[in-house]
Amino acid sequence: MKFYIGFLLFWALSSVALAGETVYKCTDKYGKSFYNYEAEPKSSKQSIKCTAIKKLSAEEIYKVQKIRAVNLIAEKKYSKAYYEYIDLLRQNPLDDDVVLGLAISAEKSGRYNQAIMSYEIMQERHPENLAVLDGLARNQEFLGDKVSAESIKAQASESKLAAQTINYESAEQSEIKKEDQRSVLPKIQKAEDEKQEKTFIVRGNINTGIIYDSNANSGPSTDVLQLGNWNVFVPTAKEKETFAGYIGGGLNLAQRLSGRLWLVADMAGNIRGNENSELSETHTRTTHYLRAAAGLRYVGNKTLTDVKIKSEIFDYDLWQNVVSTGLNVLFVYATTPNLFFGTTVTAEHREYSDSKERNGSHFNLGQYIRYFMWDKRYSLTINGSLEHEDSKDNYEYSQYEPNYGYDGWRAGFGFSAKIIDTLEFSPFAQIARDFYFAPATALEIRSRRDKKVSFGVNMDYKISDRWHVNTIYTYIDNSSNSELYEFDKYVVQIGTRYEF
Repeated sequence: MKFYIGFLLFWALSSVALAGETVYKCTDKYGKSFYNYEAEPKSSKQSIKCTAIKKLSAEEIYKVQKIRAVNLIAEKKYSKAYYEYIDLLRQNPLDDDVVLGLAISAEKSGRYNQAIMSYEIMQERHPENLAVLDGLARNQEFLGDKVSAESIKAQASESKLAAQTINYESAEQSEIKKEDQRSVLPKIQKAEDEKQEKTFIVRGNINTGIIYDSNANSGPSTDVLQLGNWNVFVPTAKEKETFAGYIGGGLNLAQRLSGRLWLVADMAGNIRGNENSELSETHTRTTHYLRAAAGLRYVGNKTLTDVKIKSEIFDYDLWQNVVSTGLNVLFVYATTPNLFFGTTVTAEHREYSDSKERNGSHFNLGQYIRYFMWDKRYSLTINGSLEHEDSKDNYEYSQYEPNYGYDGWRAGFGFSAKIIDTLEFSPFAQIARDFYFAPATALEIRSRRDKKVSFGVNMDYKISDRWHVNTIYTYIDNSSNSELYEFDKYVVQIGTRYEF
């Protein structure tokens, strides 16, 4: 009840100066009581009687405002609490209650940079307090600064005073000089400026390993296929199993342009060599993938927006190489520190190395939701997307030539569980439907229809901050009304990854 009265008092006082205001207790014609800073509220048309109850001092108002801020955190209104603590900090930068409250509200509202600044101030005052060190490391991890986070964790584990309780001192009790009090706010600004000075970021990885693929060419179980009313012998179509080795890597670059705006780029590539020499007949003895992209990124308090121009080259369906150039857009909105909504848009033009009739445009619109649980040790991701592809042949189609354009959709989920600090277990599943605009071959009558179901599990073991061992099992079943595209397969991949 005291918290509730404190809320009403602060609401009444928030529109006036903090120094010595009179508070009125008012009663409306229905007998309902409330607090106000005017004896006769001008906006009210009701019969209201008000009585002056107290003239609060600046110190009393400060206490009321602190109660209001604590109450907002208890109500999980973290963003409002953040602004309350900012105002309180201006009034008394030496109040540890306020600095810690600012850190908590900033973290809970997704303002991780501001949370780190507040925790760093608390760390200077209480260098061996476990709660402060844990909060600082946690927010550094949220921003991807694993090196600093591990350093803080090591400091916490070495502390002999891990169970220390912070002794919150008032400004009057503190031995810190008054001139130090005036320097705290500039220090926060300086810390923020130092964060801004970190203008260039490089992240990347190198990975290698071995693969067993039960159907490397994604072929049917037989080489005699019924296509329309015809039984056709296709010697290169039948499924072929293989062992393989791979090596690849990725690189992400970011250059700050100003404030929240970044110039970003990413590059990735891998090459896979298959052991089965029969795959040479379909030019799939080796497969490869290359990507390069560059664009702009805007990082808000709760949003991230990426707009990139990208180019990719990859193997596709037997001996086809595809060069894809276009636009990637990503928008992520964090409703809370644990709940993220993401939207992806891809618009690209595809050029085929051999079958020029497949050249055309490809579009994808995707949406995902990701929810983190139990201190972010577990996460659930649900995703879906719509696809559309137009090939040149859409406009030159005749009954003797296949049409490779299609409409399709995908839906799936992924779950990630950090079983222990070094082991992450991540099952996943997806279903995809593709509706082609024409038959798969000139011998067939019905337009091609595909349904692909895939599921699997990814296990990642962290050897150190840099080194990981990764195992992936994937099963794919593709059913189609054209026997040429009817197949199933499973893939087992074991590899290692170095991150930098």
